Amino acid sequence: MAKSGYLREIDRLGRVVIPKQYRKEMNIPEEGGEVLLTCKNGVVTVSKSAETCIFCRSRRKLGDFKGRPVCAKCLDEIRYGSAEEEETE
Repeated sequence: MAKSGYLREIDRLGRVVIPKQYRKEMNIPEEGGEVLLTCKNGVVTVSKSAETCIFCRSRRKLGDFKGRPVCAKCLDEIRYGSAEEEETE
């Protein structure tokens, strides 16, 4: 079996771009997505992390807002406004 993949350059800050095709296959959003990096025996593995709320990063009680994961608390704030807004009025 032939090895396949992309050869990527590491920039001076240590960053590597994950090809768009891979991000699409892994269902990682263009912005705000998280991946888990592990290293074992000299091999770095990239895997999709558990979904988190796009606003507060919570992993609890996730719902859907326009195709993105949002926790129940943030969904309530979207629907009804935040408590901070109510206090200032």
